[in-house]
Amino acid sequence: MQIDIEIDKFTPCLIEHKTGKELTTRYYHIKEDDVKNLKWLFNWTALFENGYEVMALSLKDSQEFEGLVAYQVQPENNSVYVALVESAPHNKEPNKKYDGVGGHLFAIAVKKSFDLGYEGHIYFQAKTELVDYYAKVFNATVVVPKTCMLEIADENAKRLHEKYLRGSVCDE
Repeated sequence: MQIDIEIDKFTPCLIEHKTGKELTTRYYHIKEDDVKNLKWLFNWTALFENGYEVMALSLKDSQEFEGLVAYQVQPENNSVYVALVESAPHNKEPNKKYDGVGGHLFAIAVKKSFDLGYEGHIYFQAKTELVDYYAKVFNATVVVPKTCMLEIADENAKRLHEKYLRGSVCDE
């Protein structure tokens, strides 16, 4: 799978697109049953079947998903592999509801990596046309050029974690 998500704003909470109002978020593990009836672009059920952990991002007092991230812990690489990130359809242009979803989803994977002692190291495969974009917005570096495999680590991971998750609550 290739990652294809907009990173619109660096913010410690979600921002209501129309008003600019900052809203507190939370993130939490979900189960396969939580995505069975989801009408999003990707088949999230398949990720569970392939052993990925999936976390949801929502507003603090809401059950509605604003975005999802699927990852796999890889101790042999001292890292977390991010398989997929997706914003809810209502958080995409042209009628976007909230800004900041994409960055939050990557930051959730970075936090998992820090929690496991992997220094925030994550990696993911980007769509070819987005490699330079992720390098610019996250300072991601290319690990395997022909496959568009990128990594975020060290200070870049720390910056991502501190910026996005400062205003979030984890409900693990």
